[in-house]
Amino acid sequence: GESANGSLSGIFDADKHDFFQNENPDDDYIVGSNNWAVAGSNTASGNPLLCNDPHLNLTLPSIWFQIQIHTPEQNCYGVSLQGMPGVIIGFNENIAWGVTNVGHDVSDWYKLQWADAARTKYSLDGEVREVQKRVEVIKIKGKTDLLDTVKYTVWGPVVYDHEPENPLRDCALRWITHDQPDPKVIDVFIFLNAGKNYDDYKKGISAFDCPAQNFVFASRSGDIAITVQGKYPVRAPEQGRFVQDGSRWSNAWLDFIPAERVPAMKNPSRGFVFSANQHSTPPTYPYYYLGNDFDDYRGRHIYDRLDRMKNATIDSMKTVQLDNFSQRAADALPLMLRLLDQNKLDADGQKMAAELAAWNFHYDADATAPPLYEVWFDSCYLKTWDEMTALRAQKKQVLIPERWRFIELLEKDTANIFFDHPATPQRETARHIVNESFAAMQNYFRQNPQKRTGWGQSRGFVLKHIGQIDAFSRLDVTVGGHGSAPNAITRTHGPSWRMIVELGEKVQALGVYPGGQSGNPGSRWYDNMVETWAKGEYNEILFLASAGENSSRIMGKQTFTPSSK
Repeated sequence: GESANGSLSGIFDADKHDFFQNENPDDDYIVGSNNWAVAGSNTASGNPLLCNDPHLNLTLPSIWFQIQIHTPEQNCYGVSLQGMPGVIIGFNENIAWGVTNVGHDVSDWYKLQWADAARTKYSLDGEVREVQKRVEVIKIKGKTDLLDTVKYTVWGPVVYDHEPENPLRDCALRWITHDQPDPKVIDVFIFLNAGKNYDDYKKGISAFDCPAQNFVFASRSGDIAITVQGKYPVRAPEQGRFVQDGSRWSNAWLDFIPAERVPAMKNPSRGFVFSANQHSTPPTYPYYYLGNDFDDYRGRHIYDRLDRMKNATIDSMKTVQLDNFSQRAADALPLMLRLLDQNKLDADGQKMAAELAAWNFHYDADATAPPLYEVWFDSCYLKTWDEMTALRAQKKQVLIPERWRFIELLEKDTANIFFDHPATPQRETARHIVNESFAAMQNYFRQNPQKRTGWGQSRGFVLKHIGQIDAFSRLDVTVGGHGSAPNAITRTHGPSWRMIVELGEKVQALGVYPGGQSGNPGSRWYDNMVETWAKGEYNEILFLASAGENSSRIMGKQTFTPSSK
């Protein structure tokens, strides 16, 4: 209902919220990643192209470091993690590969039925079982060891038993990562690094189970492929969406999806494969799964871009990775403008509406329409789900429906009950929400005129030191992009490594990440690639044919000789 003064009781008023500080943590966190491979039939050179840009929390030092590994068995280049054997994302003379997160849910909570007050016994199908206890020793520098006694059940560990107020206190966690891993998992990337063809790729990734990854592949011989590689539970429909009854074994996972039924694609007639954290399968897939919101906006736009490219080049691949177009904004904004009573706006409001109507849906750093849209859209979104956001404010564990569901309501059901605000006597519709939120947006920029600027400056971007030391951070970088665009940059997350590889007679590759090879803030190599990355530029990768090859680009060498002992 609508209150007497026509406002929604001040909920989410612009003066109480900074809309550029993420209101919904879930949405900013899951910004996803992109990868794709284009067959030679769709490229100008006739050579396959492979691209990958995993989107992660960006820090200094960078999560990645570049490395070339040359041994008698292999010669590969790419990026890896500290302590990880082999190249995780990269290429050799014959193949290239990249990964994105699948996002399928592989963990469930089970509510235990305790059989004693001490919570040391629980019931399962009428039988009383004892928890197994294991003491975990946690080392703390300069302090006494912390001893944590963890209770284990048939489902898994009881995670929050020492937190009386936690709603999951009496729940056990069933999680695939607690299972005994395939002993070959440590060799996955080592095997890939030496791979020569599609068969090597499939064999190499077969032991990889968690966290599930979309492994994209291309070979110099012309194959392209993608595999949704992981270990997935077989669930009954809707199983795992909520906490389950842990006193009944019938709620256990039925099995695991057979490896031959895991989604995969090789050499499709369209000439490309891709992933952008979208749904892995069509609705006809016989196995039920759930996971993150599987936002398809980035995927739709990447598909459209690749589908139109019949003479793709390394340069055209750059334009896809750096694309700031938001399909989500393109879907939502016309619906919002249709519901906006523009004839009732003041002069400033009409100017804002005109600017929004003329926007091309690109989150470019200097574009001034995106800040207007973001505040307006987020206000609409939060007002629509006010019942859930109010519970969240009370520290209740409540999921807020996805943004695509809100857009779907704008398109198909503008009188839906969720648009109504229960605290007012009148029934609100989407039109009320849209107009109230536009007024809130105007008020926000009146009170925060410094935000009425280009998107890159108003949104802000921080490349924080891993230890949160500002002096070792980069707080002066201005970039475009958005979580719903292929160039999925948010305030703290974004493309952690941009890579483009062309697999011809001689491999050509580009790569860049927002950091440097050194972890020492005093080194010139600590953050020397940040500006290159921010400008949308790339470094040409020097892929040496042998360890002894010379190049004018080599700045120094170190030789490590094994000890004679």
